Order: sequence, then C-alpha cells, then structure tokens
Amino acid sequence: MTQIIVAAHGDLAQELVKTVGMIMGNQPDLEHISLEAHEGIEDLRRKIETILKPEGCLMLVDMFGGTPSNVALALSHQYPIRVLAGANLPMLIEALVHRALMDIAQLARFVEAKGKKSIFYANPAFSNCSCEKEGDE
Repeated sequence: MTQIIVAAHGDLAQELVKTVGMIMGNQPDLEHISLEAHEGIEDLRRKIETILKPEGCLMLVDMFGGTPSNVALALSHQYPIRVLAGANLPMLIEALVHRALMDIAQLARFVEAKGKKSIFYANPAFSNCSCEKEGDE
C-alpha cells in the first residue's frame, strides 16, 4: 500500500488529514507535515525524511513553487516520491481509496485527473439556482 504524505504551509495538511479521518476513519500510512512560519527548508527536509518509507510515497502539497513543493521535488531525485501540487480533500480521498490498486506513478496520474475534475463552478450545475445574476455566466 502506498504511503501518502500531505505537506503544506501552516495547519492545512493536518486539517486535511483530520477531515479525511472524519469521513473515512483513521488511515494507515497517511501522514501530514506542517511547515511553520519559523521553519526553513532543512527543517522540512528532516521532517519528510523522518517519516518517509523506503518504498516511497505519494506526496500531496498545497501549491506548486512553495517550500513544501520545492523540498518534495528535490527529495524526489533521491527517493521514490511522486509529488502532486494543489492538494484538496477530493484528491486525498481518491488517493486513499485507490492506492492499493496501482503503483505510485499510476496513482499520481489518476489522482491528478480526479483532482482537476473536482474543481468546477458549482452554481450552473443547478439550473434553478436563484443565486445566478444576469451576466454572471
């Protein structure tokens, strides 16, 4: 089963993992790493290397170009880590549900596609929605 690590600025990673626990219960091999304001690149690197399993992981990070993303990508040259930026709750759920069914690379591509589909303008999905204003199409 693929290890999943959520890494983000502040408490976002912790809260995503906590929320998925409310929905799916506690999940094995699911970790979170928070980058606090007083921490730097080496602090984050140590945190990741401390919990990373030898077989690697799928790492969901909050945003591309941020410190969690940059550190994870740098570590992916040394360890079997696949990095997905733009972490959200639907992506994390999909990763957990499907991680036993595919290898890390396949899982990364699958979760990326599911994540993209989970983001959409919801109002037009409800044709009788009274919240649409004229010209807001």
